[in-house]
Amino acid sequence: MLKLAVYITGHGLGHLTRTLEVCRILTRKHPEVELHLRAPFQPELIRQALGSDPASLAPIRLDLGLVQVDSLRTDLAATIRELDHFFGPKGNRQVEEEAEWLAGAGIHAALMDIPPRAFEACALAGVPAYGMTNFSWDWIWGDLAEENPRFQQFAECAAGSYSNCRRLFRTVMACDLSAFPIIEDVPLVSRNSPLDPGDVRSRLSIPAGKPVVLLSYGGTGLKDITLPPPSLHERYTVVATEPMPDPGADFMYLPNKRVQEVGLRYCDLVKAADIVMTKPGYSTVAECAGNHTALVYTDRGRFAEYPAVRQFIHDYLPHVYLPQQEVIRGNWGSALDALSAMIPFKFKSLRTDGAEVVADRLFEEIQR
Repeated sequence: MLKLAVYITGHGLGHLTRTLEVCRILTRKHPEVELHLRAPFQPELIRQALGSDPASLAPIRLDLGLVQVDSLRTDLAATIRELDHFFGPKGNRQVEEEAEWLAGAGIHAALMDIPPRAFEACALAGVPAYGMTNFSWDWIWGDLAEENPRFQQFAECAAGSYSNCRRLFRTVMACDLSAFPIIEDVPLVSRNSPLDPGDVRSRLSIPAGKPVVLLSYGGTGLKDITLPPPSLHERYTVVATEPMPDPGADFMYLPNKRVQEVGLRYCDLVKAADIVMTKPGYSTVAECAGNHTALVYTDRGRFAEYPAVRQFIHDYLPHVYLPQQEVIRGNWGSALDALSAMIPFKFKSLRTDGAEVVADRLFEEIQR
């Protein structure tokens, strides 16, 4: 068996889903690869994304990313406090303990997306570490140092950690990744549904006759917002899913259990939707591109990845921008009406097989 440790930042579900899509393809093509997940996510989310249980799962968190108030807003002061922990004495002990586990478990290689200190643990254990991402935390924190200079020290620490990366697979929507010594470009990493949208809607009893709008705001959802007026639901079927809380009776709410019971994954819901409403993060935008779904997107405050993702949206997706305050006030109708007027949507040609490319290249690397 080839034992692969997988470390995923706890910052957001998108990092989990894109990394586990690589792992799902890797283990399907190469059953001799044994996955050991080291990530702070619920087992059912991992099982749903992976399609099976990994050989082992531990809720290890070696990084923070940013503290989120909700899907659209961050708390920079709380982020600094947490980074003091992860890059302080307690964080150092975590790295040492993780290095001991890697050595004791006989791990052959590791895949990261993209917690800096996991690379340090691999270096201590002598385990080759591979990365996959479109952005890195040294770059995000370095940008935030313009608001709070204390971020600069954490950016420098993260850059030092990333220097231990054997090879980085750089995906589309890439930002500055100069901290990594060796970089290999790969196509868009997305989960692409093989199903017909009508089949997905039928399995979930999504009514016909109105455009389907899927709300996609990650694990933190939207807090303290005003829901849109009932008249919106006369024109659109608005779908929400876990881990977002149920918005109420006007919405069609799909718990994970219901989706799984009919043999579906989240990317199948994206395929079934006409429009996704979201913040502009890599994985949701990538899945819209991979499944030919239009997008209503909003701004997300200061986050250095945003311009690259926004440019991709403008280049490849039918889209309408809705300011964050309009999302919070429930004024969604004008944006949805403007975008739905473009149906049938047109999409530019784009390679979306990055997950398979990374899986193949990673297998070549860890066999050496």
